[in-house]
Amino acid sequence: MKICFLFAGQGIGGAERSMVRLMAQAHPHPLRCSVILANGDNPALREMLKPLSIPVRVVGPMQLRQLQHIIRADKPDVVYMFGQIRPIPWAIAARRAGVRATVGAERGSGTRRINQIGRRLDKHWLQAYITNSQQTATVLHEQAKIPQDKLFVAYNGIEPVIINVTAAHCLPEMGTPRIVCVANIRPLKGQALLLQAVQRLRAQFPTLKAVLLGRDMTDGAFFEEMARRGLADTFFWTGYVPDVHNYLATADIMALPTVSREGMPTSILEGMRAGLPVIGTRVGGVPELIDHERTGLLVAPGDVDGLTQALQRLLNSAELRHQLGEAGRQHVMQHHTMQSMIEQHLTAFEYALHHSI
Repeated sequence: MKICFLFAGQGIGGAERSMVRLMAQAHPHPLRCSVILANGDNPALREMLKPLSIPVRVVGPMQLRQLQHIIRADKPDVVYMFGQIRPIPWAIAARRAGVRATVGAERGSGTRRINQIGRRLDKHWLQAYITNSQQTATVLHEQAKIPQDKLFVAYNGIEPVIINVTAAHCLPEMGTPRIVCVANIRPLKGQALLLQAVQRLRAQFPTLKAVLLGRDMTDGAFFEEMARRGLADTFFWTGYVPDVHNYLATADIMALPTVSREGMPTSILEGMRAGLPVIGTRVGGVPELIDHERTGLLVAPGDVDGLTQALQRLLNSAELRHQLGEAGRQHVMQHHTMQSMIEQHLTAFEYALHHSI
């Protein structure tokens, strides 16, 4: 089956990372994949795709005639689209290019107004939707009125083996214990809450360090607040890191205190696979991944007290860290395999082809 992926995003987020993993495992069989960057170039994504020998083409925003020409030449069975409003003109271009089926992706929680408007409109053009959490599928059904039979849940998958790294060479200048947060720095990801929690804990744990992996999307405002709180020597920022294994190997805890609009975070999957105890929030599909007190800890979004207490519990108990980390690792290895992710996508693609217009 030939699948053309259309991406509107710039840079690398959870959606891009999970789809690169999918293509790495599924191309060229059972899926022959191609990629169109339909909102201008994305050098970081092109670099990630290079080892896979997958064709990548670039189209400027709303250059629909050129997009239609590329799709017609590519002759995919299905066009798989990642965007908010753009899937409507993309679907029109794909149909004019003779594509049998179009499928939309909803990788967040589906609660943003722009996403709901987009889904209400493009449901008349798309044959199926793929979400990465049951919560998102429920939101799309109840709020965007997408029929249940057009909605498919494909949980993010992850490879079963972590590269064996020498953790001692990762951040030799830093102390312990270490908390790691893997996410672009922005208000909705909750790093500001982590600042407050770490500030409260530093007196009890004077050598505590927090490592942030991801791009700064606050134009420096986060780091100004960090300096104002006197935490410049406590937080270590790496920027975007294509391979987070070394940083996970040197961490004691992972925290992702998302405030809103979360699907099923790749970073939490990676942390659980690494055997780290993970703290998440009750947002989007996170509770489908973290079973509170069994495979990790959950706190309410925006709850600094709850986040502080959860971190304190883990910092005070190596036994609890090991217990939650091992249970989380086992859960991910059993329920979030790449094979299941591929099969769930194939089911959705086959449905779309069967119900093609």
